[in-house]
Amino acid sequence: MLVNDLLTDIGQYLQEDYSTSPVWTKAEVFGYLKQVVSMFCQLTQLVDKNQIRLINATSGEADVPKDFETLYFAQHELTHLDIVDLQELDFVSDTWAKGTTGTPGAVSVIGSGDNAAVRFTPVPSSVWDGGSTASPTAGLVLYDGSAYWAVSCNHGVIGTAGGIAPAATPVLAGPSTYWDLTVSNVGLLITTASSSTSADDVALADASGGSNTWLLTCTDAGALRTSTVYTNYGIGVAVDLDYGTLQDFDAGGSASENYGVIVDAYATASATTPANIVRLDSSIGVSLYANTSSEAGMLWYKGRLPELAGYDSELWLSDGFVPIVLHGVLALAFAHDGDGRDLEKAKLMQAIFMSECTAVKEIFQARWA
Repeated sequence: MLVNDLLTDIGQYLQEDYSTSPVWTKAEVFGYLKQVVSMFCQLTQLVDKNQIRLINATSGEADVPKDFETLYFAQHELTHLDIVDLQELDFVSDTWAKGTTGTPGAVSVIGSGDNAAVRFTPVPSSVWDGGSTASPTAGLVLYDGSAYWAVSCNHGVIGTAGGIAPAATPVLAGPSTYWDLTVSNVGLLITTASSSTSADDVALADASGGSNTWLLTCTDAGALRTSTVYTNYGIGVAVDLDYGTLQDFDAGGSASENYGVIVDAYATASATTPANIVRLDSSIGVSLYANTSSEAGMLWYKGRLPELAGYDSELWLSDGFVPIVLHGVLALAFAHDGDGRDLEKAKLMQAIFMSECTAVKEIFQARWA
């Protein structure tokens, strides 16, 4: 549901049009909506998510995703791990505090929310670095006819500076076109439609010294784009339709008749084993590729819905749950310090919101025989 439409519905209950002598401004109600959506996720624990996480080779800890609430299932190299409290780790490994390595048998959550960390005990003997130690492609150098220009990328922003190296004319790929990349005598990058039918892989190490590597591509209009890539197999690849690029899953290389819909996806050829798999990381369907069997951790957790960035954002929530959110917003609106305040209504709406969230949690967390 579009946030702006929901704000309009809430305004009807409040008899507020947000324009004529407003008692509640749209920005105020929008703030209440964001707060209630977060409370709804915490109270109902409806949002199930999973992610591959890299493990620190020294501490055995992995950072949690930014929308993390609580952990309910964990794996290491496709092996199920017990979730135990920190003070119970002595029962798993009596030398856990010394960082003894071995095969993890349990995990524990240290801290709370997105500031938490997941501790694998014992520390894995070997961990996957996600390609961070692999050597990225050397910096690109172009020749303008009289001088050399080094092309760099800093946090995704392309720049040029004087350089000394052999030059070449790389070909960049667009979704359906190819472009020659050249440079002017003032360091301005120029893309020209190319007669080539194949493209060069141009990946630049981040100039800030970080581990990111940036792939240089074009749109079909010749505009330069950068996107994060990984120099080793499989930490994460997304299907990107909004910006005009598409990872084609069709083996023949032609456009799929189900354009924009992933019917079958395999990390390598037609793998049928669970070693190489594709997962959706949220309700909007970003596909994550990861080798789950190689020295990585897999966390299943209760999370939060995507953050509402503005009035045109989408609230990824089933229509049946929208009235519950509506009750929570009304509770906060009636409790505000100003005209329209009604503490009795606020108390009633809050009680209804809490009871509905509790009922939803009990219904969906139940296991039926």
